[in-house]
Amino acid sequence: SFFHEFLGSLKLFFAAVVAVILYFTIHFQLVGISHEYDEYPKVPRFFVYCIHVYRTMISDSVPPKYASWVASENSDTTEFVGLLLIWVSWVVCQVVGYFLLLNYLIALILEAYDKNL
Repeated sequence: SFFHEFLGSLKLFFAAVVAVILYFTIHFQLVGISHEYDEYPKVPRFFVYCIHVYRTMISDSVPPKYASWVASENSDTTEFVGLLLIWVSWVVCQVVGYFLLLNYLIALILEAYDKNL
């Protein structure tokens, strides 16, 4: 039936979503994006990053914070490259989450529907 076919396809979709969230969680930590932890009291830092990545992927549009880059004593060029990397990473996270994964989900629904016609 359509429902069984669709639910089987959703496993692959959720695996892709979890993989993208984990990738960008680690990536955001490495490039120096910071978050306000008081929004989520007693939640471990890694999961706060996961929540913010998910919010970014669904276009919640919480802009990245980069206090560590602004407060650093790096040269202007290093700071510019770091901030550029942060903003490009943030935009790519939105594009991957919003457009690619949404299109993938639509394709799964249509494929399940076509098989059951």
